[in-house]
Amino acid sequence: MTGSAIVIETPASTVETTASACDTYTWAANGVTYTVSGDYTYVVGCVTNILHLTITPSSTIETTASACDTYTWAVNGTTYTASGNYTSVSGCVTNVLHLTITPSSTVETTAAACDTYTWAVNGTTYTASGALQ
Repeated sequence: MTGSAIVIETPASTVETTASACDTYTWAANGVTYTVSGDYTYVVGCVTNILHLTITPSSTIETTASACDTYTWAVNGTTYTASGNYTSVSGCVTNVLHLTITPSSTVETTAAACDTYTWAVNGTTYTASGALQ
């Protein structure tokens, strides 16, 4: 009796993936979570999967500021008019702004004097009537 065999050749292939993440990355090809940058390989049948991974640690930068009426945060260009804690995330960096806004105020003083008047607020002596600042 003679036997016969059927041989099926499957060509090998390589799938390369480049990824970057903050702190951890779970590779969909094998479900493994990585925490360190590097090149990883996973072979399934005739397919070689290669992962080129860059892991960046997360960081937080906190800023405390106070201003009259408004404050424009250089981190994101946003102008704030109320006190509070604000967050802006860029990549793996979280910026936190602790902001105190104080509304500006105007105090008006009316005074009458003969010849001269020295204003206690700024120590200036005035010799003429009118609205002064």
